[in-house]
Amino acid sequence: FGFNDYFPILIHEFNHSFVDNLITKNIEQFDISGSKLYQVVGKQMANQAYGDYKIMLSEALVRAAVIRYMKDHNFEKEIIEKEIKDQIDNGFLWIKDLDKDLEKYSKQRKKYPTLESYMPQLIIAYDRYAKNINSLKNHQKS
Repeated sequence: FGFNDYFPILIHEFNHSFVDNLITKNIEQFDISGSKLYQVVGKQMANQAYGDYKIMLSEALVRAAVIRYMKDHNFEKEIIEKEIKDQIDNGFLWIKDLDKDLEKYSKQRKKYPTLESYMPQLIIAYDRYAKNINSLKNHQKS
């Protein structure tokens, strides 16, 4: 059990202290997209004890933040790719898109100094993820 095994878990848990409150604060604005996503991946989520879309949204954002951290801190490409694959396999089919949106946030910190200030952009992004969820699901199967 080495650094690459436990450190992403620490980052994941640490991120919950920031993310969970932001999702809760904005949950009404995620209602349509979150519900649609959960309809498609809810069984997988429930099997991981994520019983509703609010928990799923927090978990997705935390997991994408871990991937972003790994990329920003030069983790080996294979380790990052494994992390992305694991998250897709766990039902977070939009994780690559969410990572790209977090990268946009990282590059616009003057405009969006906090993750909270970027939440309106993530709400828009989630509408896009929900719109594309069936193609993501079909792509995963192939």
